[in-house]
Amino acid sequence: MRCTYTPGRDINLRQAVGEYIEHQTALGVFRASTAANRRRELERFARFASEKGITAPHKVHRNLITAYLGHLRISNGTRRTVLAVLSAFFEYLVEEDLVLENPLESLPRPKLRMPEPDFLSEPELKAFFQSVVDTSRECVVDRNLLVVSLLAGLCLRVSEVCSLRLDNLDLTSTPGALRVHRKGGKEARLPLNEKIRDLLDTWLEQREQWASTDSPWVFVSTRGSRLSVRQVQNVVRRALEHAGFVKRHMGPHLLRHSGASFYLASGTDIKTIQALLGHSNLSTTSRYVHTTAAAIRTAVDGFAIRRK
Repeated sequence: MRCTYTPGRDINLRQAVGEYIEHQTALGVFRASTAANRRRELERFARFASEKGITAPHKVHRNLITAYLGHLRISNGTRRTVLAVLSAFFEYLVEEDLVLENPLESLPRPKLRMPEPDFLSEPELKAFFQSVVDTSRECVVDRNLLVVSLLAGLCLRVSEVCSLRLDNLDLTSTPGALRVHRKGGKEARLPLNEKIRDLLDTWLEQREQWASTDSPWVFVSTRGSRLSVRQVQNVVRRALEHAGFVKRHMGPHLLRHSGASFYLASGTDIKTIQALLGHSNLSTTSRYVHTTAAAIRTAVDGFAIRRK
């Protein structure tokens, strides 16, 4: 930074940290737990800087930050997190005219090695579905099969499954469709296939014995309350363990990846798979929406896991 710069206020690093945390909390950017974690991380940096003789924010330089990261002896993943926290803090200081520029702006971020995708092959999916039957109580077998079919067959997130409402179902046509509320407030209309529709019809009949007449949720527990994410996680993990699978992720997200892999192996184009997954970057492909919708219909019709 240029030595001629004079900050708008005379403030030290620890005071700046306090103001930053209070500002972000007041705006609702930080929850209590986030504010506590950020304060702890930033005060740790302020102490290190003070030990090096730097207490004013505008005196912080790139070499100091590099030395701080070396002092921490942390993994690349944690290093990226620390850099993100510090960078957001210094961006705030730039806006407040307490530093001339963000010293982390040109600091390279460590690269992370992306793990190989974790998924079940088609034979493994079939074994998993049979394991769901084997590990579920008879009264909820069809419900559980429907849940895992939506996770794998429509590549839904577990939160999307648990938040499905009766008015999200369009059963006027055959085999029908459902509306899913996705991340970012978006909504997607996804087609059902005949096997999923059969499971859905069966479950909706069984559901009446537990759900109250005014319950809006598609999936309920035997006590009548909305089926929780934790309950679905337990269903999936129990079936995976019973089938003898050992994966990095023993939960619902594994089925979402498995469904995508199933479609890819079946020759479905990658853009259709991304549309099915509901990834946000597909908003740029809106001009292909009609083609994508037709391709999703073809892909979903080909997915069928039968109960033995």
